[in-house]
Amino acid sequence: QYLKALGEDSGFGTSYIADDFADDIYNLLAQNGAWATLGVRRIFSKKAKFPIITAYPNAVYVLQGVPMTDDTAASGTYILADTQTVACFVQCSKQLAEDSETDISALLLENFSEAINARLDTGVFIGDGVQDANNGGITGMFQDSTITSVDAAAGHTALELCNRNDFLNTVAAVSANALQRPCRWWISYELLPKIMQCKDDEGRPMVYRPAGADDFYLLEI
Repeated sequence: QYLKALGEDSGFGTSYIADDFADDIYNLLAQNGAWATLGVRRIFSKKAKFPIITAYPNAVYVLQGVPMTDDTAASGTYILADTQTVACFVQCSKQLAEDSETDISALLLENFSEAINARLDTGVFIGDGVQDANNGGITGMFQDSTITSVDAAAGHTALELCNRNDFLNTVAAVSANALQRPCRWWISYELLPKIMQCKDDEGRPMVYRPAGADDFYLLEI
């Protein structure tokens, strides 16, 4: 018995892989879905308004016999969220879909999930704001001109040449109020091998995997 091709002439299994080896098939494709770490909020309609607080009200000590006045410090605004549709379409032959011996539903669902996550990651991280099939009108954080950027020191023209001060200067450019909250770095997996070559002032690696950790690295500055 063999795995069939996904389509009539192309797709998964076109080389007729024997079932005995099917369990050994794997891929080294990038895993996607980092967009879910950005504090994404769920909305329940196509359009929604998200309130933003820009200033807290001013609290005062209440003195006996002194009336309180209305607060004028509290202020805020909102952003309008307009949803986009993300879809994935794959052709599949009727013969394969109705095949009682080969079930590719789990494989397709996994691939659909990765494809949709990849498109969302593209939008929120490197989207150029163009309303097209690749960007969906989304401007990603690394393309947003309103987000402060920091240049490395002179001569540090490659990531692996950067040092502790380069990273500290990046942290210094972040609002002090934001640093009161749980913060994290978002680093492309393609840059990890290079950034792991960066050293602190004493020559120790700045990025390392703690003992017993299987799914994360620490960037120590």
